[in-house]
Amino acid sequence: MLEPTVNLIESKGIVEGRDYEFKQQVDFTDARQKSNIVDDVTAFLNAERPGHILIGVKEKAGGFAGFSPILEDPDQLVRRVISLLQDNIEPRPLQLDVRALAVDGGTLLHIAIGEHRMGPYQNRLNGAFYVRTGAKNTPLRRDELAAYFVDRDRYDDTLRSRLGLEDGGLNQRAVMSTKGAVLDIGILPREHFDRSRAPFEQTGHVLKAAPGYHFGGRQPFRGTDSGHEAIERDLYDEGICRVLVAEDWFIHAQVVHPIDHDSSGRVKIHEFKDELTAFLEDLDRLVSDEGLKGPFGVSLMLRRLQSAEKIAWVFQRADGIALPRPAWTERIADPKTIELFHRRLVSVSAYG
Repeated sequence: MLEPTVNLIESKGIVEGRDYEFKQQVDFTDARQKSNIVDDVTAFLNAERPGHILIGVKEKAGGFAGFSPILEDPDQLVRRVISLLQDNIEPRPLQLDVRALAVDGGTLLHIAIGEHRMGPYQNRLNGAFYVRTGAKNTPLRRDELAAYFVDRDRYDDTLRSRLGLEDGGLNQRAVMSTKGAVLDIGILPREHFDRSRAPFEQTGHVLKAAPGYHFGGRQPFRGTDSGHEAIERDLYDEGICRVLVAEDWFIHAQVVHPIDHDSSGRVKIHEFKDELTAFLEDLDRLVSDEGLKGPFGVSLMLRRLQSAEKIAWVFQRADGIALPRPAWTERIADPKTIELFHRRLVSVSAYG
């Protein structure tokens, strides 16, 4: 996305649409116009991607048609608009940048809206929830809005329940290798609670695939009774990495032998952090390709550490670790969550 400049606006290098909104003028002393600009900002916030509103720009068919410079003192105007937006949007947006752009005869006002995923954001002046779709604002759907308001306890309870059911199902099917340490990852996106959300499907001529953990390849999804799964296998045809995307968007990944050792016998605890990060980033790309925006409830657990012959000596104090409770994150590969999980692993090891 291009950062707006006067030259880009004049040359039509940026035009009105999903990411940019042009307004000829806004009277910030008028109640209706103040509420309208708050609607515009909340719509961009709920779109969960960056956006830009430019005030003082005339448009025709979405493109530049002239400037309508603002004559008010730019510093005072910037302070007034920042106060208007932060005082009248709930929850308070943290990544808003309001600045003045100089043009002949006055200034333009540029409202830069950073990516926010912890919505929904509401206009407190009129109680409305809007989202940016194309070049316009549309009200959030009822099911979509209801999904936003699911509390963390429900995320946590749902994740624990689904993880238990999934682990039991895998044990019954004997899909995965039963030897060695196991990494379990549970992911619950906000879209799980949106009843109008279409299910995950394997459609089209190109098969959708999941990332592997060990060999770097991608495995195609195949339908199962609980959704679609992709399984990475070892030389003995035993499952060592399995990714499930359920029809309701619950996501489960299980990795056998997630922690390796080198030729000297050193257990690669610190390398595990990088490997886990890379795998979670691959899962981030997977959900992004499917249009999932989150936020996400994320559960991480390592178990059977003492049953893994060549790494057990490092984990004599504990057979497993987990996050103290599922994380609540904007991205699956959240650095703070990964760091917390890795610190817990190191703390129970001989290296801690």
